[in-house]
Amino acid sequence: MRRKRVHTRADLNMSQPLFSFQGPKQADIGHFVSTPLTVRYTLQARTWTLQNGRLWCEQADKQLKELDAWEVRSRFLQAQSPTRMLQFLQETGDFDGSRSGHWYARELFQIQNTAREMLPRRPPKWDADLFSNPRILAAFRRYRTFAVEFSWRRRMPAAAIVTSTTLEAILATIHIDHLTKAKFGFCARSDCRRAFQIVSKHQRMYCSQSCAHLETVRRSRAREKQGSTA
Repeated sequence: MRRKRVHTRADLNMSQPLFSFQGPKQADIGHFVSTPLTVRYTLQARTWTLQNGRLWCEQADKQLKELDAWEVRSRFLQAQSPTRMLQFLQETGDFDGSRSGHWYARELFQIQNTAREMLPRRPPKWDADLFSNPRILAAFRRYRTFAVEFSWRRRMPAAAIVTSTTLEAILATIHIDHLTKAKFGFCARSDCRRAFQIVSKHQRMYCSQSCAHLETVRRSRAREKQGSTA
């Protein structure tokens, strides 16, 4: 295995974009290759507790487990309450490598909104207006570079961005989705809000048939209730 650090230049001035992308000079241009690229997320076990609106993190017994980074992102965007956020954190381990030991639930929901904004907005447009407070900005800026691991075991070479925290894995998946020019919508069901990839011009409001059916049932029951009280 061989790892390489992939760098994006960033300015620490909050009035500037989160990532400052500059095209390579002619002399710097190397080879353009077509190689499968994915994200490898290895969970770092943590114990999380919820107290007075704060989610506290403590070191846990060493446990390494590989998770699907895109599924982690999807589940993070679906955590709509402090209790569900706690469950998510307990299952995914170290959130951002922070030494502070805790996050306010409201801050994690702000990070959710930031991730949603990043999906449709191209990386050069990721500027300071996406971030509600300096701590959240600092958390994202911690991952301005990624380690890439090259695999030559199979007939077709492959590359993987190697990540060890939840936020790093989520940010890496967003970068890759922008590289592939993927477009996204968000489920109209208020207690879901899952991101889904747009693959056709057909207008789509929900991430799945089950969400669409549930909303249909809810609207039908609401009409029946209104009719019974009229």
